[in-house]
Amino acid sequence: MTERTLAMSESERLRMMTLEDVIAGRKRLTEATPDLGVGYRQAQRLLRNYREGGAESLTHGLRGRAGNRTLGE
Repeated sequence: MTERTLAMSESERLRMMTLEDVIAGRKRLTEATPDLGVGYRQAQRLLRNYREGGAESLTHGLRGRAGNRTLGE
């Protein structure tokens, strides 16, 4: 199994810790939504994706890739 390092911003780390609190039962999802900065329905999506995909699901999908509008090489 290869180990990869995942670069996460501070806000993504805070989201991960908040979702861990929800999973562990220390917080309810309704209490966590202000900490996550999203509404209840989006918090449900974040929690589902985090359970299925882990911390990688909280990061932006295009991180580390060149943007669409870059010129040439």
